[in-house]
Amino acid sequence: MQKQGNARQARWKRIILALAGSCLLAAAPLSAAAFRRGGGMRNEQRRSGPGLASVIADLPYEELSAEEVSYITKMREEEKLAGDVYRVLYDMWKLRIFSNIARSEDR
Repeated sequence: MQKQGNARQARWKRIILALAGSCLLAAAPLSAAAFRRGGGMRNEQRRSGPGLASVIADLPYEELSAEEVSYITKMREEEKLAGDVYRVLYDMWKLRIFSNIARSEDR
């Protein structure tokens, strides 16, 4: 019986690691695209430059490309999946941290 429980835990650990890895992989192209368009801040701006809100407000308005829409859609689906995974983890182990994370994924 304990072997089955350990196998289940190992499976969920793999699912969570795969989910976290896919979130990082999905976010990387968006970050790179923002830097290519000049959205990144230089070191001197980080230390003494304007706040993030004013930097964002100064960025030009652009329509999203089909590729960006695809990435954002994937990220949204991954967030939904993450919420589902954390709800299952909460149901399995009744640890409040999983419930808190699931709630934050729903926001």
